[in-house]
Formats: sequence, structure tokens, C-alpha cells
Amino acid sequence: MHDRRQVWNYGLRGLFAGSLLALAPADAAEEASPGLVLRPSNYSANETGDRLEAAIALNGSTLFARYALEQPGSGTTPGRRLEILIFGDPKALMPILANAPAAALDLPIKAVVFEDEAGKVWVTYNSADHLRQRFNLPDALMPAIDEATQLIEAVLS
Repeated sequence: MHDRRQVWNYGLRGLFAGSLLALAPADAAEEASPGLVLRPSNYSANETGDRLEAAIALNGSTLFARYALEQPGSGTTPGRRLEILIFGDPKALMPILANAPAAALDLPIKAVVFEDEAGKVWVTYNSADHLRQRFNLPDALMPAIDEATQLIEAVLS
């Protein structure tokens, strides 16, 4: 039996990367989809991911996974990079998931860092308000989500 990391390495990574990069808008400055926050980064995709990872560690949160995916360039077109960071505080997540098990579809928080066709780097993630409304989360459970989204914003400012 293959471990999940091996399956990821045997081709799903390429399929996943191609699918996500194909979905990244050519002009990401266009308005984000409802419920998503889309922010520019002044750093490369790799450096933005590194800065997020460092902030996650400093905050005492857990980085559950970080995937870096590359779409190779062709001719004069450079390749594009996409990174996915999945993070949060497991202790803070448990009450949220106990209250709304379906919230596990969107939690822990995922930050997606990607380069658009022009080479500009962007970060997107679910807004806290969107998660609150989508899963009808009470205010008492929101601090963990607010903290995670504020961490992303702090890295980008």
C-alpha cells in the first residue's frame, strides 16, 4: 500500500498543479470570487511562502502541509509557481469542528500563493466572514479563524 505522500508524488501533484494554475486568472487584479480574499504580495511566491511559514511558527500555530507546485515554462514564457500552506491551531479547531463538522472542508486555513501570467504574486484565502456565514459559526468560535487570517494579512503588509 502506498503512503499518501507517494501517491501525491506519482502524478497527482502535476495534475493538481496544472489544474490550479489553469484556474489562476490571467489578471488576478480582477475581483476575487465571493468569500475569497485576494491580496498582492511584494515578494516572490517562494519568499511569500517562506514568510508565511515563519509567521505561522512564530504564532505557535501548526503548519500541517506546504506544497510547492511548478508549471514549467515554454520557450520565452517563464514557468509559474503555486504554493499551498495549510495551517492552524489544532486545539482551537476542535471546538469549531465539533460545532460544525462540515467546516473541515475549509479548515484548517489554506493560503494559496500563486504567480499570475504577468509574474505578479498573489495570496488568496477564505475570508473569516465567509467561513462564519457558510458554517453558521457563533462569535465565540471565531477568534482562531480571525487570528489565522490576520496572520496572513500581517505577512503581506
